[in-house]
Amino acid sequence: MPSNAVRVLIVVDAEDDDERETLTAQLRQRLLELDVDDVVPAQGTAGPAGAKAGGAAELGAVVVTAAPLVLDAVVRTVEAWLTSRSARSVRLTVGDDEIELDGVSPQIQRQLADAFVTRIRERETPADGSRAGA
Repeated sequence: MPSNAVRVLIVVDAEDDDERETLTAQLRQRLLELDVDDVVPAQGTAGPAGAKAGGAAELGAVVVTAAPLVLDAVVRTVEAWLTSRSARSVRLTVGDDEIELDGVSPQIQRQLADAFVTRIRERETPADGSRAGA
């Protein structure tokens, strides 16, 4: 993983395990179309309540590794994907920051997503303009 890469944990909540697995696979394919380093099943994360782990991987969860500049595209892709699917919600986590996208209006969802991306970018870019961890 590049030193300035951001890791985004994405957890999909759905009606049942089969739907969760299908939806997560669809979302993973959409995310792989972006300029990301990788999208892999999450290992041993806290998934939606009642979700079963599929082998060593957590059912309904993927980890996206990407440059900080791609974070906005990742969040926008998840937003667009969520509005056209039957998933109940999607939770995105970067470090200690977390956002859950669910049934709120598109305008509020966009405002929340913008604030989330801004927080991450501010944390990843120190005031002197250098990259954190570089």
